Amino acid sequence: MNKRSEPLPSGGGDPQLLLKITPPRIPRTVLERGRLSSQNIAFADKSVVAIQATAGSGKTSLLAQWRKEALQTGAVVAWLTLDSLDDDGRFIVALTYAMRASSGRTTFGNSWIWDTRSEMSPLAALTGWLAEVAEMAVETLLILDDVHALPEVTLNSSLVYLLLNAPANLKIVLASRKAIALPMAELSSRGRFATILDQDLRFDLDEIILLLRARFGQRITMDSCVRLYELTQGWSLGVQLAISSIERSADIQEAIAGFSVKSSDMQRYFVECLVSHLPEPMAQFLVKVSFVNDLSPDLCVAITGEATSAQTLNKLCELTPIFIEGVESEWMRIHPLAREFLLERFETLPEPQKRDYHARAGRWLEAHRLFEAAARHMLKAGQDELAYDLVERCLHAVTASGNVSLVTFWMERLPAAEIMRRTSLRLAVGWILAQSERYAEAAKTVESILNDPAAADGDKCESAEICATAAYFADDIDSMGPFVAAWYEALPPQSMLHKLIGANQLAVLTIYRGAPEQARYALASLQNVDTVGGYTLGWRDWLVGMSYLWEGQVELGAKKLRPALARAEQSSGRRSPIAVMLAVALASALWECNQPEEAATLVANRLDILERCTPPDAIAMGYVTAARVELAGNREQHALELLDYLFDLGQARHLPRLCIVSLGERIRMHALLRRGDVCAVTARKLDAFVSSLGEHKWGLLAPIIEFQIGMARAYAAVARNAWKQALELLNAIAPIVDRLRQGREILRTQLLKALAMKRCGEDGEPLLREAHGMAELWGLARVLTDTHPDLVEWADQLKLGPGHAQPVGDRADPAKPLAAPAEKPRQAAVARVAKKSLLSPKELEVIKLLASNLSNKQIGLAMSVSDETIKWHLKNLFGKLNAGSRKHLVARARIMGLIEH
Repeated sequence: MNKRSEPLPSGGGDPQLLLKITPPRIPRTVLERGRLSSQNIAFADKSVVAIQATAGSGKTSLLAQWRKEALQTGAVVAWLTLDSLDDDGRFIVALTYAMRASSGRTTFGNSWIWDTRSEMSPLAALTGWLAEVAEMAVETLLILDDVHALPEVTLNSSLVYLLLNAPANLKIVLASRKAIALPMAELSSRGRFATILDQDLRFDLDEIILLLRARFGQRITMDSCVRLYELTQGWSLGVQLAISSIERSADIQEAIAGFSVKSSDMQRYFVECLVSHLPEPMAQFLVKVSFVNDLSPDLCVAITGEATSAQTLNKLCELTPIFIEGVESEWMRIHPLAREFLLERFETLPEPQKRDYHARAGRWLEAHRLFEAAARHMLKAGQDELAYDLVERCLHAVTASGNVSLVTFWMERLPAAEIMRRTSLRLAVGWILAQSERYAEAAKTVESILNDPAAADGDKCESAEICATAAYFADDIDSMGPFVAAWYEALPPQSMLHKLIGANQLAVLTIYRGAPEQARYALASLQNVDTVGGYTLGWRDWLVGMSYLWEGQVELGAKKLRPALARAEQSSGRRSPIAVMLAVALASALWECNQPEEAATLVANRLDILERCTPPDAIAMGYVTAARVELAGNREQHALELLDYLFDLGQARHLPRLCIVSLGERIRMHALLRRGDVCAVTARKLDAFVSSLGEHKWGLLAPIIEFQIGMARAYAAVARNAWKQALELLNAIAPIVDRLRQGREILRTQLLKALAMKRCGEDGEPLLREAHGMAELWGLARVLTDTHPDLVEWADQLKLGPGHAQPVGDRADPAKPLAAPAEKPRQAAVARVAKKSLLSPKELEVIKLLASNLSNKQIGLAMSVSDETIKWHLKNLFGKLNAGSRKHLVARARIMGLIEH
């Protein structure tokens, strides 16, 4: 048994003991974290929870939250902060007084209280403590903070005994700055033990938004919330320091945009709490290794030349909160805010010393086949040729992985001559150029490979795919076809990467030809492609999602896009081009589902990447969604600024479709706000712009452009109450979207047409009911509101149910988010709505007979109508159910519950 401590005064009069059992005071402004609540299913039924995280990670705040939650349930909550003086005896005494203070039972432990005069051993006293807790028959929470400070002998005896013998009514939470080896195997096997680590404690984006909105209200924009999240990466201490640095600024947005560790609070923290408190050798070690993005113990040894560097790194991880450690990995990073501070000090080192450190890191990384990182350090070391050789070995693979920022880094630093003489570099750079605002340069980079008879077929195929991608980014969709067709069937069988790239490009063409489901089928039919690279798979996922959005099936689209976005963010980062593309597509779907707050979060701080590194489809979708979110939040001026920028972007990049989308959306917005004169001015601007294009060759885009212009003109007519003209325009463009099978646009046309018919004295109700039913089925919760607010009132009068959102400009409290859509009925209820509203009785009869494998003639005889009438019914059914064949039509009807299986 270890040496016993001196007895503590009866009643807990020792000031040190009183401090140890007193919970820390937490500011009221601390965010209560729902996902880490003690009531969360991951923690609620656990007997022991270990919170293992560095200082500044938010451990104490979470412990205080759990304490508050337990008190609210009527539990007894004891707090004890441990230290290095807590031997077995002092530990049991402290536990006893902690329980007295928390339970109000001043006699707790009187029958067995331990001191140096007692013959009872500390473990026997601990047994008595556990027995008395059990006899209380009250749910009890024991919070032990700073467990890492416990003497090893106490940890391995008293603490382990406490954990393994806790009664059923006792829950124990352990908080420490490092991992503690505890015999928790039995509890883990029974699902009674949980661990919370640094990465779990980092704020996620939703929490940052809640925290900042609570602190700054409407003074802070969604973009600024996201920027601060990305700057701090959710580090609790970093968030606190950043808030204290910006809260005194008159312009919060400007303060966040220009945020730096040089700000007074941040600089003071790193000087006073990081450098000054560390021994000089440790502080110098941090400076020496700060130039490397990712650290490992062996890499630190290679950089410093000191065998003790691995131990130094491990000690720093315990002493400082600035390291982001990998999960089940020896690799780690210095937090970007701390690294910025340390790099300033690194730059003051003599130039030869810095070059030597870079060379050492480069050699180690090359030996471990981390070629791209090695190349960067060799470039900094002044060994350019070696750097070029190293990057040639890896840049193509980096491109396939989707790390666009790294390839762009090298594209800006490699001499043009080096790129042109190394085929793999030309292909990598060609891909980045093709998928950027510099798409026009891509073909020039690879055309000599494409035209070289001696070039390898794989390189020529890839060059063709690069040219096709550049054509897509140039909005010259027709030019994609020849490049793809020339190589797709002739691809080497082992080239699954290029097979998928070719399939993605064919899918674009297929969607624009009005066959989105065929595009999905073709992509789904490809086998063994899940290992080809996250970037290309991300494109596939985006096209699948886009195909659903094209059809108007926004709920299905969102269901496909959400996990794809999570994968892209995990592998490439939130602001990677593929993550941005997936995010704006998901935002568009969620907007249509009437989830504007999440849509706003998805597009926040992404538009700059969107405009530079994504195709016109994504750009238009992102800016229109962002503008609609702003308008719904009563920020009309910003909404119009976004549309102005979209127009300017279209002109600067020679993408006239973006200009037409911008003007069309402005006209729609003004029409919904009943601004006839403003609509007329914008409509004249649209007409003038279209005239200025002359004989522009739109190709496959022609019907889409024709529809967009026609719809804009119809809205302009609506704004001046020229309903007859609007009806004529809508009748003219309706067949276009029918052929393209753009479901949302079909419904929008039908809805506005129904309203126009009503205004002209015709019966538009059947058309409204049909469109409303399809909108319900597909989850288009906003389509009535976004088409025209009068449709909402009309639908309410007809008692059509929840198929619309609150109209723009008609919100009681602009600060409150829009109401979430009503819960969708279950499948059986949806089927009943579909039968009543989507299909006429005749159409239902046709589809039932079709399911019996009858021909048109047989169906006609059964219904006593002509073959032509049956063909007409089938044409309508193909359009309503988005089917491409008779067999597919029956399958869709069964899925929707229109007919029995």
